[in-house]
Amino acid sequence: GPKPAESTTPDQDRAAWLDKIRPLREELARVEAEINRIRSEAAAQGQTLYGTTTGGSMTSGMLGQLEGRRSELQAQIAQVEDEARRAGVPPAWLR
Repeated sequence: GPKPAESTTPDQDRAAWLDKIRPLREELARVEAEINRIRSEAAAQGQTLYGTTTGGSMTSGMLGQLEGRRSELQAQIAQVEDEARRAGVPPAWLR
């Protein structure tokens, strides 16, 4: 039959929520750092990065991919935060 649910302590619950959100936030920080690096390098070289339309530079294309990934990560983080809020998790647990 099904196993009875093990009771968890608040610290275990908090760790579980942090385990869900921490990798997303870490990846988001890496993606944002890369976006900033690309923009800084382009500015230092006097380049203007236009939209990510086809025919744009490889740098613009990479920037577009990174910005897309950033949007995905932000949405995933918001989803976990909403899930936590609905579960009654204190906001401080996700920090």
